[in-house]
Amino acid sequence: MKKIIGIGILVSMLFVTAVSAEAATLRIINNTGYTIYYLYVSPAGSSGWGEDMLGSNVLSSGNDFRVNVQDGASYDVRLVDEDGDSYTRMNMRPSGGSGNWYLEFTMSHID
Repeated sequence: MKKIIGIGILVSMLFVTAVSAEAATLRIINNTGYTIYYLYVSPAGSSGWGEDMLGSNVLSSGNDFRVNVQDGASYDVRLVDEDGDSYTRMNMRPSGGSGNWYLEFTMSHID
């Protein structure tokens, strides 16, 4: 009986933690001078990149793309441009204030 109660308390704590995690917007700014064809955002330390966030769209230089993320978390972000060059920033906690982050990519971020 104690094990069942203990498991119930643990599940309740995990649920409360998941519900209390606030959503935020990550604004990715393309200032590379090139059109971006692929954009990947993964939790820091993930083993893979997941799906391309742009889908059939592109991100022109000077424009931005917004992604919903968990507030306070760190992320790995990769962009791939029209020439196949990639721009990767790892373990980033984007700046701009809680709930409204931005992450700018320039030519200095090319891999």
